[in-house]
Amino acid sequence: MKICIPTQNREGLVSRLDPFLGTARYFAVYDNESLQLGFLENVDIRHPQGSCQPVEALKACGCDAVVCRKLADLALRRLEDAGIKAFQVDATTVGEAIRRYHNVEAAHFGGGSPGAHPASCQGIARCVPPSGRNGR
Repeated sequence: MKICIPTQNREGLVSRLDPFLGTARYFAVYDNESLQLGFLENVDIRHPQGSCQPVEALKACGCDAVVCRKLADLALRRLEDAGIKAFQVDATTVGEAIRRYHNVEAAHFGGGSPGAHPASCQGIARCVPPSGRNGR
């Protein structure tokens, strides 16, 4: 299962969470099977409000869930339409968000439980390696 977390930077597990999905500079992508952490650059960061399309990039890279602090109604609907679950977590770093998600301390935005399905990155967002720490 791959978990996406919107971030302000790409500093591994100490990356700071961005409060919003659409304006995040990066998306941390954590694979809880391989324990690998990578990052996607938000190539659509400058956009008119309501027209951001990160969901397609997240879907193409195999993200099963988004874990974030806040989520607009339109973003939630787009995630749900794409089959991506959304969870709210009170965290400031990627490591803390992952830990809280796994400890079932994250509230589901839309009801239901996490699921998993295989998918591979289609190159819609530009994949960039974490800087600084290796993410483990």
